[in-house]
Amino acid sequence: MLIPNVSRNLLVNRNVPPFDSAELRRAMSLALDRQAFVDIIADGQGTIGGVMQPPPEGIWGMPPYAMRNLPGYDPDVASSRAQARKMMEKLGYGPDKRLALTVTTRNVQAYRDAAVVLIGQLKEIYIDAELDPIDTTQWYPKLMRKDYKVAVNVTETAVDDPDVAFYENYVCGAARNYTGYCNAEVDKLVDKQSAEPDPQKRKKIVWEIERKLIEDDARPILFYTRAANCHYPRAQRPRDPGQQHLQRPALRRPLARQVGVSYHPREVEERTGAWNEVCARSRRRPARLPASSAWPRRPLPKNPAASSKFISSTARPACRSTKRRRSLRKGR
Repeated sequence: MLIPNVSRNLLVNRNVPPFDSAELRRAMSLALDRQAFVDIIADGQGTIGGVMQPPPEGIWGMPPYAMRNLPGYDPDVASSRAQARKMMEKLGYGPDKRLALTVTTRNVQAYRDAAVVLIGQLKEIYIDAELDPIDTTQWYPKLMRKDYKVAVNVTETAVDDPDVAFYENYVCGAARNYTGYCNAEVDKLVDKQSAEPDPQKRKKIVWEIERKLIEDDARPILFYTRAANCHYPRAQRPRDPGQQHLQRPALRRPLARQVGVSYHPREVEERTGAWNEVCARSRRRPARLPASSAWPRRPLPKNPAASSKFISSTARPACRSTKRRRSLRKGR
């Protein structure tokens, strides 16, 4: 199992009151218990990281020891939440005056689960939130319009490269900069790391950018989950769904024709030989390989390697019994 370059993250619209307050956004970041997200949603099979894909799968991400002193990444969650409550009280909120808001997210399980856990954690700092699941057809237009206050999103990054992550999501005016974050200093650092040819020097700049994004509460990363690709060695070939050529001898009768399945001319000889072996095991005389004009029902191309036409699998040689062959010779 590995950590894919897919993160759950918290979106806070910094252009809408009261979330235009930097202290309120910081309090929300301090209230996060990232390990709880991993334990509840990913059953412990996840990791905590920043903007870039965390190591060892990612080569640009910050290691855990470098993030412990950043806001919201302190392992002592109780202490962080105590600081967050003081900030909320300074803003006028408390046990008797709680902040009510709506957490918007896409109506998909991977989004909803993270949003539900977030709502439970925000209650620790005098914030009462309700879940607002949005249909997929309306979710991304809603983000592009910034028609939300607080949201939970899943960010997929195509490759583990700082240019892709920063230019798409964090520079001023980026298409996927859903929170409206804009910092001219960060933009200069992004351009600087992009032009740096030395990988080690570039990594230092990338880490500096990550620290700045976390300190500015640009888009708090909640967690990364693990995923796996399974491979079964006996999986059937892509162009042979159903493996009907293996089922036919067992049923002793032809099955329904396969629709849309075709074979390259180079496979004809292999499949005919295998079919004749099956006929021999069933004690029936195999049919001889007919001429190209008889099977398949159209001539083979002169240059099979260069031809884009495939031979249809609907015309296969059948196992003919001796009686059936005699009846054919007599014209019956």
